[in-house]
Amino acid sequence: MAHECRCGHESAAVRDAFELVPRSIRADQTVADVARSHAGALQVMKEMGLNHCCGAHLSLREAAAAAGVPLEALLSALNGAGEAPAEAPAEPSQTAAPRGSRRVLDVRGLEPPQPMLRVLEEIERLDPGVRLEVHHDRRPLLLYPRLDDRGFRHETDEPEPGLVRIQIWKGD
Repeated sequence: MAHECRCGHESAAVRDAFELVPRSIRADQTVADVARSHAGALQVMKEMGLNHCCGAHLSLREAAAAAGVPLEALLSALNGAGEAPAEAPAEPSQTAAPRGSRRVLDVRGLEPPQPMLRVLEEIERLDPGVRLEVHHDRRPLLLYPRLDDRGFRHETDEPEPGLVRIQIWKGD
């Protein structure tokens, strides 16, 4: 039986039904729109270092670039937000995890100058006797003089195609 009173109830019901269908988050949406309309999105953005306050007007593409977060990782995390209450593990490129006497920081896929900025931030937090192992997709030629100026030593090798590994430690 059709609803024929033209009160708008039917269209509102249809609109509400569409709101229940999960929508995919896209790179062209703004940070504010995503935070407002998707449960769990704000927490994901905070964890990934996106500025949801001053950067609310930015598209997700722009915000990811500003934070040095790979866009694909951000979209994947946002589109999975709210599905499970358990915390998702951090992407390797977002954190440097301690591994014995070394920490690993994966900056592959980040646009310059983000890899260098991430490394320079991380070495400031490096404990004595701990090495920072950086995984990069190219030799960071502009980084080496900055490490030298700050008193850090470094070694670089290429164990496999697409992986440049830089060991950084505090000089004696």
